[in-house]
Amino acid sequence: MAPPADVSVAEWADENRFLSPEANVGRVKWRTRPYQREPMETCWDPKVRDTVLIWASQVAGKSEIGLNLIGAQIDLDPGPIMVMAETVEKAAAYSQDRFDPMVRDTPALVGKIADRKSRDSGNTIGHKKILGGHVTFVGANSPVGLSMRPIRVLVRDEVAAYPKSAGKEGNPAILADRRLATYDAIGNSVRLDVTSPRVRGDYSETLWLKSDQRRWIVPCPECRDRTYLKWNQVQWDKDTDGKHVPATAMYVCEFCGVPWSDLHRDRAIRKGEWVASMPFDGVAGFHLPAHSALGVKLGELAGEWLDAQGKNEDLQVFVNTRLAEWWDGPPDEDDSDDLYRTRREAYGGFAYEIGGESEADLGAAPVPTIPDSIVWLTASVDIQGNRLEALLDGWGLGEESWTLEHVILWGDPSSDDLWDILDEWLLRPRYYENGLLAEVQATCVDTGGHFTEQAVNFCAERMGRRVWGIVGKAGPKPVWPRRPGKSKYGGKPIFPIGVDTAKETIYKRLEIEEHGPGYIHFPLGLDEEFFKQLRGERRVPRVRGGVTSWAWIKRRDRQEALDLKAYSYAALRGLVARGFDLARDAARLAPMIGREGSKVTPAQAERDARRGGSGGWLGGRRRGWLGGR
Repeated sequence: MAPPADVSVAEWADENRFLSPEANVGRVKWRTRPYQREPMETCWDPKVRDTVLIWASQVAGKSEIGLNLIGAQIDLDPGPIMVMAETVEKAAAYSQDRFDPMVRDTPALVGKIADRKSRDSGNTIGHKKILGGHVTFVGANSPVGLSMRPIRVLVRDEVAAYPKSAGKEGNPAILADRRLATYDAIGNSVRLDVTSPRVRGDYSETLWLKSDQRRWIVPCPECRDRTYLKWNQVQWDKDTDGKHVPATAMYVCEFCGVPWSDLHRDRAIRKGEWVASMPFDGVAGFHLPAHSALGVKLGELAGEWLDAQGKNEDLQVFVNTRLAEWWDGPPDEDDSDDLYRTRREAYGGFAYEIGGESEADLGAAPVPTIPDSIVWLTASVDIQGNRLEALLDGWGLGEESWTLEHVILWGDPSSDDLWDILDEWLLRPRYYENGLLAEVQATCVDTGGHFTEQAVNFCAERMGRRVWGIVGKAGPKPVWPRRPGKSKYGGKPIFPIGVDTAKETIYKRLEIEEHGPGYIHFPLGLDEEFFKQLRGERRVPRVRGGVTSWAWIKRRDRQEALDLKAYSYAALRGLVARGFDLARDAARLAPMIGREGSKVTPAQAERDARRGGSGGWLGGRRRGWLGGR
């Protein structure tokens, strides 16, 4: 049942395929370009479970490769084939505008597909009967087309654009995969995914991360060093007025600095080869941006890039369709007013200030009653030139969180007095409704800025209470490190946290609209300024090495609320890294705060907590573990 061993899809296409005039200038004989051959060869490689093409649009021929596979299957190895597009309408367009012209213009396929003129031919827009099988065209948005009989060959076109669910049936790409199960079992199935990426985390990225991640490596015409082509190596001139001149764009070798013309770049591309960067485990992945395709003029790409600057939607199109990279920037709009109006709740959290013009002291500050859904408390501290700002968060199952206190402690951060007030705030007794004591399990204190020594010393003296000195590290790093670094102040520990990753998590969770896992609750006591600070930064794309990364830039001067939220989340991840388990501790806490739980008076709880006794929940007399001092 396997295709002829001495013929590949690329060889079949070179021998038989004609490009149709609907998509080209006239009827043109197909000729496989260097970077197209290996992807077509892997389609019929028995060791390859899936071939994934993450390619730029319109310049690399990714859709034509899908048509070549379909044509070769019909001619040489017919069977049940399914072509999947984003919607039912686009599936119909694929059938009429791509498949039908290919059949018409490819002599090898003449007579192998039922005649549409016959009333009972079995040839419709969505279903083509072929000798030995059929070709079905389905939309990812329709569960009906995804729940029919088994198939052997699956071509998924523009998989990144698929909806998350086909009706109520679930991920359409996975539903289509299940149709291959019969042929998967005997090792005779074929998968091909061709797409330009869309947003970070879409299904195309899932496929890419499972693949061996091959890139087209080319030699420099001058120094002969080999690399894949990176967008940040494309450079162009400015005129005497400082205006960009994209027509002068050239590729500059990262090794020897010699610029390549479009002609030199095309010659280098023709000498390229696919090189994998990850181990092969059944999925062959191929990434090809527009500047690695033959016949593309860099001046035109540079012009598109410049036109897109400052326009998020246009820039996303360029990143997706030209660079073949994923986009995951947040909306550019500032929705802090909407958050202030719609996300605050009456559960008893507070915002207040200590010292300063108010001359208020901590003893008079309100104390929240801890909601029963909360299992752990974490705190965070940000240092400014004339104050400390701190946040108290409660965490429940699924990392649902409640902001409980936002406090500003006015004073001189170089003074021990201000740090003593902070310590007093961290140790304040806080209780569940039944009187059970709830303690702060972990605290993150930012040690950056001008008061690093004071912050590092404060934390080092309180490590037993899991008061951790942190420093934010930009880039795609884990929120909590595997091990701490050492400060220059006596080698005391500082934990480098992935602050960008933490902020990204906070922003994504602000999009969750239903109470439950990941949802963030805010109390009525927070003012508009807090939410403006929470949205005080935005992420923008930075393309380096041909790969899009993201940098956080300020939207406004102040963003302490966002920093505090990120640090508090880091404290949570620090607990998890030490083996703490929210679900386990929630189960232990439930009978203590339920109707059948024992009542503990605030006075008794405070006395027990001070001596490390049983008043602090789950604390017992075990110091350094959930409430120990």
